[in-house]
Amino acid sequence: MSEIRINPGHLARHTPPGAGAQGRDAAIVDIAQDLLLRYLLAELPGGRMNGIGLY
Repeated sequence: MSEIRINPGHLARHTPPGAGAQGRDAAIVDIAQDLLLRYLLAELPGGRMNGIGLY
């Protein structure tokens, strides 16, 4: 997997307006979920999630 760099702007895009510290924590979890899905869909040999719908 290629290197991932998360900057303050990326974090801000995932944080709801006026959410405060809890919103920042939620944004970190959201970004982690995005990265995990990216890994599962693209990087695992044989496409482990091939054919599974994501909503």
